[in-house]
Amino acid sequence: MKKTIILINSLLFSLLCGQSYSLEECVQMTLKNKVTVESAKLDVVSAIAGKKAALSGILPSLSISGSASDGSDMNYQKLTFDGSNLNFQNQTSDAKEWNNSVILNQPIYDGGNTWRNLTLGKNLISIAEESERLTRTNVILSTHRSYFKLLKNQQLLASAQEDLALADQQLELVNHQFELGAVKKTDVLKARVRLGQAKTSVIIQNSDLDNAKRELANVMGVLNGGLSFTIKDIDAVIPEAPDFDSSLKIMESKNPSLIMQDFTVNNQELSYKNAKGSRLPSLSLSGRYNTSAGSSSDLFSDPSDSWSGQITLSYPIFTGFQSSVLSQQAKIDWRTAQNDKTNVRDDFRVQLQAIIDGLENYKEIIPVLEEVRMAAEEDLKLAQERYALGATTILEVLDAQLSVTRARTDLINTTYDALAQDATLKATLGVLDSEFK
Repeated sequence: MKKTIILINSLLFSLLCGQSYSLEECVQMTLKNKVTVESAKLDVVSAIAGKKAALSGILPSLSISGSASDGSDMNYQKLTFDGSNLNFQNQTSDAKEWNNSVILNQPIYDGGNTWRNLTLGKNLISIAEESERLTRTNVILSTHRSYFKLLKNQQLLASAQEDLALADQQLELVNHQFELGAVKKTDVLKARVRLGQAKTSVIIQNSDLDNAKRELANVMGVLNGGLSFTIKDIDAVIPEAPDFDSSLKIMESKNPSLIMQDFTVNNQELSYKNAKGSRLPSLSLSGRYNTSAGSSSDLFSDPSDSWSGQITLSYPIFTGFQSSVLSQQAKIDWRTAQNDKTNVRDDFRVQLQAIIDGLENYKEIIPVLEEVRMAAEEDLKLAQERYALGATTILEVLDAQLSVTRARTDLINTTYDALAQDATLKATLGVLDSEFK
């Protein structure tokens, strides 16, 4: 059924080819089509069912049983003595019997394990919910990265095409000047080499663009729908890098991985207490009501009945070291979970600091790259004018062209890398999924 839905979505996507999709539309399509998101939701449902099962330690259990014995009559001889003679007499016994029983069991105390198991079940639900959030966050982040990568490759292709047009114009100018005898043959050859390099760059960028589009289609789960679609450009505004201390507080309270670590440590502690609780006495109450008769009709009209009840106290004295071993293992698992929690938090702190530092660097670097691009374009214009006047060589013009290409490429790469870094920051803080409900 799930595959059918994905196929239908893919076909619809294919029918709508040529439509331009925004970032939010791509994210929503990804969340609908990715089976990993659906699997995470099923894990939550399973955890909820597991918590209900833990109620069995609190609620009473009630059972009804019935039995019937309908064998043939049993013949036997009865020995009698009348004072002088020993006699044998034939006797008949009816072997038919019908029984009904109602049994009620109520646990009273089991060392507190039942209540801890309820908390365990609740924590497992929370872990499953946070795991679902983590899956959604990773899917959304993957869509952002693929979306920005496609935008970047579109810009790089446009820059390469502009460079190709510039190289073609330059070759045309050099050929014209060569015909007039103003330049040497080597200038023409250098211009042709430059044109070939520009053509190669366009071919490579076209291939990179197709790969980036294919990657985005795969992330959205619509790869079978083809690549005849476009995406909308966005305002490439790089936000200010947030303060580390305030970001740390947000991350510790909202990051799904860190929240899962908290619940995991709590569960290991409860498991350790359960292991100790298994060495405590347990108390339960049970009652039984039984009816019996010689026939099924008598079972309801004239039965013989009986009541019984008992209170059971059980205290484990020696279990072959099983209880002590389980308790030690549970304590080790608890300590291991605490250490893992510390390590994960330290790793996230380092990661958060690196992301914020990276955004701060991008915020400073992008204006510099913008100035470099403008300066390179102005230098190219001046070099072209000097070359037309015969005041400089073709090498200076070609170097200026390469400088423009590098400046544009660096600016494009850095801009969209910064946008991806900002999305990574939101995912690390645990707030990215809240933007796409």
